[in-house]
Amino acid sequence: MGTGNQHDDSTYGFNFLSRNRLKLEAMYRSSWVVGQAIDVVADDMTREGTNIRGLDDPSEAEIINDTMDQLEVWDRLNETIKWGRLYGGALAVMLIDGQDNSTPLNLKTVGKDQFKGLLVLDRWMVQPTLQDLVTEYGPHYGKPKYYDVFSDSVGLCNERIHYSRVIRIDGVKLPYWQSIAENLWGQSVIERLEDRLTIFDMRHSVQGNLFIRRIYVRIR
Repeated sequence: MGTGNQHDDSTYGFNFLSRNRLKLEAMYRSSWVVGQAIDVVADDMTREGTNIRGLDDPSEAEIINDTMDQLEVWDRLNETIKWGRLYGGALAVMLIDGQDNSTPLNLKTVGKDQFKGLLVLDRWMVQPTLQDLVTEYGPHYGKPKYYDVFSDSVGLCNERIHYSRVIRIDGVKLPYWQSIAENLWGQSVIERLEDRLTIFDMRHSVQGNLFIRRIYVRIR
């Protein structure tokens, strides 16, 4: 009202939905659209596994794939992608029996049967070390060097995990200052969808109410 057109007085603001864990979980559990937005990408990425080539003995690939199935590696990666998209970040921790999780991972020290699978921890189960970042040049440069697990986590409670032992999945990557505001995590993919979801749900709710009223009138 009182403007030349709808753009004259328009603006954008933050809603910070990614920080509202309970609301995100309520949306994921109750909205089919939200569930699809989170699940479809993860399911498509992990349902077929992978084809391993280049081994001297092709039967070794079958052994590796069978072991990954037994350890439910693809299921855990699927969960990591889902919770990374829902919350803005999640970790898949490599469980190496007999090793200290706070030390850098050295593949040469991993013996037969020591790898026990992956443990999925979402961003609300760990605290990144914001003052201790990776300083070695490479893809992890500037990211947290350690992740401290909270006492009420599903596992590895109160332990410190070195970044080399995790597979990290972010949701929507953010510009630097916004990432700082989110403790160096990303943003939930649902945050960008919330306004469209509200319009979608409202429209279908109104249409549903009108449909029910018409049936009620006919019955009367």
